[in-house]
Amino acid sequence: MGRSTEAKVLLSLVFAFFTVSRAWGQTVIITLTGTITSGLDTSGVFGAPNTQFNGQNFVLTYSFDTSNGSAVTSCGMGSGLQTNTAGDTAVLQIGSGSYTFGQLPTATSTTNVVLRCLQLNGPALQEQIMQAGDYNLAVVSASDFTTPATTWTPDSNWEDSYTGITTGNPSDGFNINVTVGGAIQQAQGYFSVSQIEVSGPVTGPAILRDGITNITGTTQPVVVGQRIMLTASLPTGAALAAGQPWSIEGTTVGGFVVSPSPDDPETGQTTKADFTQISTAFYWVAPGTYQVTLLHTINNSQSASVQATFNVAGPTSPYVSTQLGQVMLLGTTLSFGNPDTVDAGIVFTPSANLSSTSGGMFQWVQLLDNDFATITDTSGFQLVCTDVSGGELDNSYPYHLDPPLAGTVGVTSDSPEQPLPSAPYISENYTFMATMYLMWNPMLPSSIPVPLGMIKWQFEATAQEDTATKIWAASGFGTTSGFQAATSYPEWTSVYLNSTLERPRNTPCYLHGVPIRGPVR
Repeated sequence: MGRSTEAKVLLSLVFAFFTVSRAWGQTVIITLTGTITSGLDTSGVFGAPNTQFNGQNFVLTYSFDTSNGSAVTSCGMGSGLQTNTAGDTAVLQIGSGSYTFGQLPTATSTTNVVLRCLQLNGPALQEQIMQAGDYNLAVVSASDFTTPATTWTPDSNWEDSYTGITTGNPSDGFNINVTVGGAIQQAQGYFSVSQIEVSGPVTGPAILRDGITNITGTTQPVVVGQRIMLTASLPTGAALAAGQPWSIEGTTVGGFVVSPSPDDPETGQTTKADFTQISTAFYWVAPGTYQVTLLHTINNSQSASVQATFNVAGPTSPYVSTQLGQVMLLGTTLSFGNPDTVDAGIVFTPSANLSSTSGGMFQWVQLLDNDFATITDTSGFQLVCTDVSGGELDNSYPYHLDPPLAGTVGVTSDSPEQPLPSAPYISENYTFMATMYLMWNPMLPSSIPVPLGMIKWQFEATAQEDTATKIWAASGFGTTSGFQAATSYPEWTSVYLNSTLERPRNTPCYLHGVPIRGPVR
C-alpha cells in the first residue's frame, strides 16, 4: 500500500515505552469516517469474497491508552504519542464487517503512532498501526489536513477533543495480508477521509458512541434502522470479557445488504452483528427501550460491567389492508385485475402509529412463492409453464409505490398476467402465490429499512376457449392470509424480472418435469 513519506519515516523509528502509575488509565478514541475510493476484499474479511470496496463507507476507530508509550512533538509544533506495546488498537468497519488491527494472535510486535500537530498548511492528524506477524504484515494509516484550521494552537495536546472536516487523501489506506489458524485473510483499499473526531481523555471503563461520545449511564434516543456504532474504552489493566463482551437487548442485525446494488438487486441478505470486538456496529429492528452492557475485567481479573440505555423509536401497530380485484381477459392475456387502471388485482394500503418518528417512509418487498400455468389441448394433453422455483424477488427493490390517491401514502398494487396459449390449446389454469413485506425506512445516513410484517396472497384463474366460437372466457378469484406483524427480513438469492419489449421472458414449459420448448402462444 502507498503511504506518505512521513509515515515511512515514523514507522522506521525505534520507540520507547513507559508506564504511568494511576488508579485508572485514560483512553483517547480517534474516529475517521469517509469512503473507500478503491480496493478489493479478496478473502472476504468484511463480507463476501472478491467484493469491490469502491464507494463503500468506512469507520476507522483508534483506541490509544495514554499511559503507554512516550510523548513526542513533531512537525515543529503540537504533540503526539509513540508506543511499542500491545493494547492500542484500530478497528476498521466496512459495511457490517470489521477487522481489528493490533490483536493478531501471532503478532510478534505492534507499533502504534498518533501524531497531532500544526503545519504551515493547516493542522494535521496522523495515526498508524503496524502489526507484524509470522511473515505477515498488516498496516493501516491515515494522514489528512482539516479544513478550516479551527481550535488548535501551537501547544495543542494531541489528547484534546476535536472534530474536523477533512480533505480526503486517497494515497492512504489499508493492507491486510495475514494467516490466522491456517486461513489466509486478504483485503486492501484506499481511504478518502471526510471527518476526524478525537474524544479527549476518557477515564475508567466507558461506552463510546460513534467512537467519541461517552454515553455510559445515559439514555440515548434513536430510531429503528439507525446505525449504532459503539466502542469500548478501557483503562490500563482492564480487558474485554472473553467471548462476547457486548450484551445488547432487543432484536438486531448487522446489516441488510442488497447486491450488487438496489438498482441491480440480484440478492438480498441480512448480516449478523459482531459483538465480540472492541467496537460493534448494528441496527435495532423493533422499537422499545433496550440496555447495552459492556462486560470487562479489571486489574484483579474481577468481572465488571458498564451500561447505557437506548430508547428506540419506530412505527408501532403496523397493519396492511387489501382490496382484491377480478380475474379478466385483456386482449390475449389472462390477468388478475388491470395493471393499466386503478382496478388492480390487489391493492395494499399500509398504516402504523408514527407518532414517535419523524421523516421516514413505507417500503415494500415482494417475494414469489409460486407462479405457473397449466395449459390443455383438445386431446387432454397438458403442459406446465413456469420459471419460478419460489423465493425470487419480484422484479425490483424496493417494490414500486403507486401514485398517491386521495390521502393515501405508501400504497402499492399488483396485477399478474399470463399470455393465452394458441391452438391446439383450449384452456389455461393460472396460479400465482406471493408474500408482500411491509418495511419502514428511516431515511437517515447509513440507515437500513426494517420489516414491519408480511401478508401472503394468491389467486387462481381459468381461461377456457369455446371451440365453436373461438371466444375465450375467464373466471377465478384471489385470497389473502391477513397481515402478520413480524421483524423477519425478506431474503432472496435471485430475481424474477417482468417481461418487456426490450427484455422478453421465455418461460419454459414442462412435460413430467422435463422442459420441452419455450412459451406456448
